[in-house]
Amino acid sequence: NCSSSTTNASTPASAAWQCETGAEDDRMQRLVQVNCEHQTTLTPLYARCRGEQDRVRVLSALADYIAAPNDAVARANWATTLAGLSK
Repeated sequence: NCSSSTTNASTPASAAWQCETGAEDDRMQRLVQVNCEHQTTLTPLYARCRGEQDRVRVLSALADYIAAPNDAVARANWATTLAGLSK
């Protein structure tokens, strides 16, 4: 249950809404699940984002990395996304 994330301003709005209503799309459902299960990791990263689009990019990159941790593209995208936040 990730109902607590629906009130968190640093949670991507699209994921927060999906946490409340459920998702029909597999990709969105996976993003919602990652958002809900990895709040400890995501919350400080969301705080470093400039806006909603950056938060969605972080969530997406983490979801792809979790789904395929040995995939070089997913791993590189996650690393690049993290590096972009430190600028």
